[in-house]
Amino acid sequence: MNYFKILNSQISWKTSFKSFIWAIGTVVFGLLQMWLLLGGSLYIKTNVFTFDEFIKNGALLFFATAVIASVTIDYLLSRKNNKYTLCEMCLFMGFPLIIIGFCVWLFAISYDVNIKNIEFGFIKYTEKNILIMTLIYSIYVKYKAFLEEE
Repeated sequence: MNYFKILNSQISWKTSFKSFIWAIGTVVFGLLQMWLLLGGSLYIKTNVFTFDEFIKNGALLFFATAVIASVTIDYLLSRKNNKYTLCEMCLFMGFPLIIIGFCVWLFAISYDVNIKNIEFGFIKYTEKNILIMTLIYSIYVKYKAFLEEE
């Protein structure tokens, strides 16, 4: 019982809800092109478009890069306090650079001439992990931004 009091005092549920709504809206509207193509391929059988094609052409990597960059820049510009701890510097500057670096690396090896030597399962697995890390990072940063606005 005491644990729930501590948890409720440390987490703003309204802010958490706003962060998740923001993430859902970003995924729905940010990937609208993919949803339309995948939905259209269900009805137009001559032009079958699969999720794997989105992975192969790197569209999800561009989405992850855009989300990471916009969330980070938005948070840093809207922040009232310009002093950063080492942990904040790693989170708001280091982590985005790592994710964007992985996106650029994966995109580059996907378009390498020797693509046949790269297993598609590896590319799919890596992109999935990049998207999961992007989602977790963006929800956390938006949570912090919404919390500071209150």
